[in-house]
Amino acid sequence: MWERAKHTNNLSICVFLCFLSGNPCLSIGGDTLSRGQSLSGTQTLISKDGIFELGFFTPGSNSSQNTYLGIWYKDFPERTAVWVANRETPLGQGSALEIAQNGNLVLMSRDSDAVWSTNLMSTLPDSVEAVILDSGNLVLRDELNPSTVFWQSFDHPTDTWLPGASLGLDKITGRTQRLVSWKNADDPSPGMFSVEMSQDQAFEFFLQWNMSTTYWRSGAWNGAVFGSVPEISYLTSFSFFSSENSTYYTYTVLNRAVLSMFVINALGNFEQLTSLRSHHSWSSTYILPKNQSDIFAFCGAFGVFAGSTSNPCTCLHGFAQTRPNDWSVGCSRTTLVQCGNSNSTEGKKYGFMEVADTTLPANPTAHPAQNSRGCELACRQSCSCTAYAFNGSACSVWEGDLFDIRNVSSNQDNKRRLYVKLANSDLPVDKGGC
Repeated sequence: MWERAKHTNNLSICVFLCFLSGNPCLSIGGDTLSRGQSLSGTQTLISKDGIFELGFFTPGSNSSQNTYLGIWYKDFPERTAVWVANRETPLGQGSALEIAQNGNLVLMSRDSDAVWSTNLMSTLPDSVEAVILDSGNLVLRDELNPSTVFWQSFDHPTDTWLPGASLGLDKITGRTQRLVSWKNADDPSPGMFSVEMSQDQAFEFFLQWNMSTTYWRSGAWNGAVFGSVPEISYLTSFSFFSSENSTYYTYTVLNRAVLSMFVINALGNFEQLTSLRSHHSWSSTYILPKNQSDIFAFCGAFGVFAGSTSNPCTCLHGFAQTRPNDWSVGCSRTTLVQCGNSNSTEGKKYGFMEVADTTLPANPTAHPAQNSRGCELACRQSCSCTAYAFNGSACSVWEGDLFDIRNVSSNQDNKRRLYVKLANSDLPVDKGGC
């Protein structure tokens, strides 16, 4: 009885303070943010039918307590963000979302710095409002004319494609709508994998690593299905639109009792997740590519794809997995290499380990060295050089992290072997420092 009276009294005080401030109180659970209101702390906006929720969250096991503004399906035990506003600029506690004087949505830090904004150049009317819709779309619109939308989150996807949203090309601005993976489960900043629509006449989807290396294509669109994956249309209906202003795909779910989303994850898989509305539990319907071996750099930096289904990745000798059970960030050196003159009186600092029975890493740089010794010296002269290979007539060196190394059957051709720079303490016992 005392607790109920206490809560009622606190609510009365809150309403009284809001009245004195002249600002309307935000009703927690409403779907709209208006001028003069702010969203902060554990406050959320909930779409009209309770499907989506907008608020602040800390991803995964984030020990740094970085905070992000995001959207997620409501009532799922495991909160999965489908959109993140400030994915490149994490916040601490005390942040707030509000509508600025010029009508833009703006995310303010505890120190009143604007860290994210809808960034519209024109001043919007006083009747502007932000609404989270049952589609999962956050819109900035005119309250007096809701069909007038000034900005929407669907035009700025992160790693997730929701039903009703579009992926394609805005021909006026030249901006491509693409999905970009999270860096890892604890970090929503842009990762290494992306999915977008091709701009040729095939109008297919393709997956890329580092916005440069394509490792999977959906096949051309024939008006009903994609050539390489016709089965993906079993639960969803895709639609293609093209005009002088834009070209894009959108999709709907055939069964209204099913929730759906397509996600490009930190390991490079393009995955469709589905759930019955009443179950609140995601299951994987499709994973593309179908084979892990088709994913570029699946094992991350300095990782080696071994081909085993149960344990497909290992680290090069002298490296260890950076994050347990997460190959998206690959492997890190167990001992840092001391760069400099390895023949100095300070002692031998590093050497090169021969790696056999693997493919060479991606993205080598050609060097004019004429023999293996010259190729090795070229790598020694650069602190950022991590490996070299000499194939009998050409020298290749690698700067920085090594990606997309794969085990192959035993090959006695020494000309294709890789030599990786390691600290002396990490060299195999039969190898001396250089």
